[in-house]
Order: sequence, then C-alpha cells, then structure tokens
Amino acid sequence: MMTDIAGKTHSLYQSLETHNKVVLVFWSSWCKFCRELLPELALFEQVQNDNALRIFALNIWEDRDAVSYLDSRNIHLTTMLNAEGLAERFQIRGTPGIIVIDQNKQEVYRYSSDESIIDAMRSLQRLALSP
Repeated sequence: MMTDIAGKTHSLYQSLETHNKVVLVFWSSWCKFCRELLPELALFEQVQNDNALRIFALNIWEDRDAVSYLDSRNIHLTTMLNAEGLAERFQIRGTPGIIVIDQNKQEVYRYSSDESIIDAMRSLQRLALSP
C-alpha cells in the first residue's frame, strides 16, 4: 500500500486488477534524466488506453521539494514521496528507475542505464500495446 501526495492510498496489485500493467518510476528532482522523463510519462499516460498502463511516480533520495517541482512544471502523475523502501525492495540503484509489472505480478521490463529516455519510452509504448 502506498499513499500519494493527495492522500489517496494505492495498492500495486489492486491496480493490476483494472490495468494490464503497472509502471513504477523511481525519480528525484535533481536527476537530469528524470527531468526529461517525467513530462514524457505524464503526456504518455494522458494519451494511452485507460486500462493499458498505470503509472506511479515514486520519489526517492530527494533533497528538494518534489511536489513544488512537479507543480512548477505542470506534471500530473500519481506521485508518492519517500519511496526508498520500495526502491530497496526492487533493488533500484539509480534514477530514473523504471520497472513494469504485468497482471501475473511478473517484472516484464526494467530500465537500463545504457538506454536513452527515447528508448525507454518506446519500450513502454510497446508494452502498452501488448496484451
């Protein structure tokens, strides 16, 4: 269970009951690649099939005001703060960290630091289109 910045509680596995896949994006406002990725993800979430992917933006290792950062850039994603415990559980070692979980609760994608943000977005698009 995770609580977002609006105070709403979410369950990763309950989200899989209504969405084909769940995307966990681990990010920090100081991360250059996260700053490129988050606006793309927000736009992607707006245009994709409602039941294809559910995106959770999990803020980690933050030294600034993450909410103000998102607000100042008009980025609207379901965001959780202080997600270090979840990052540890998924063995996230850097930002951005992207993991996609399917309805079988299996990891079907993990972002690699040798991928570009464009390549990561292409992978997410392919996953959104696959059953």
